[in-house]
Amino acid sequence: MQSTTILFALLPVLATALAAPGMTSPPPPSNSSIPTTPSPKTPATLPFTNIKCNIMDTVTCPKGSDNLSRCLNLDYSSLCITICPSESTCPADCKQQGHKSGFCCNGDNPCICTDLNETEVSGS
Repeated sequence: MQSTTILFALLPVLATALAAPGMTSPPPPSNSSIPTTPSPKTPATLPFTNIKCNIMDTVTCPKGSDNLSRCLNLDYSSLCITICPSESTCPADCKQQGHKSGFCCNGDNPCICTDLNETEVSGS
């Protein structure tokens, strides 16, 4: 009972001390060492999958210049892919991120990284 009385007596004193002029909390730590934009030499993390499409989805994809259809499954969607044109940075960007290769694709993900090779993702 006495401790409760003491606590209630100290609460107004604590509240006044905390609200006293000149008393401010320290500023939050600076995050100036964390870059706010990615370096232009480092591409954003590219989508990655090692999941091959089933053969029925693969054969419905258009054939590339080597007469093969290619398909990868990304987020439960079958995506037709192609060997990228020589001017594309997709394969190099994927290798920079530690993957074996990269393929070009139309749509939301123009570059898909994988550890599968050209033959492993192809159908007839």
